[in-house]
Amino acid sequence: MVEVVDLTKRIQEKLKNEKEELAYSKHDEVLDLCEEVFPEGSIVIAIVDGELEVSMNIEDEDTVITALYSVLNKFVKKDE
Repeated sequence: MVEVVDLTKRIQEKLKNEKEELAYSKHDEVLDLCEEVFPEGSIVIAIVDGELEVSMNIEDEDTVITALYSVLNKFVKKDE
């Protein structure tokens, strides 16, 4: 008996993994550059192919939440 193997799924999975590895690599490069300018830490937010990507080198969760809240608060219109 012969088993048919769908190579399309395997190729798509491999390409997806390579794309994710490239994204992690690029985010690491950007975070390294940001660390030189912002030694306290930074958050990188990107939209790639319609998907949201977030990376950070801040370990304190409260600091991350406060920073994100501050940015969102600045750009969201408040009802007066």
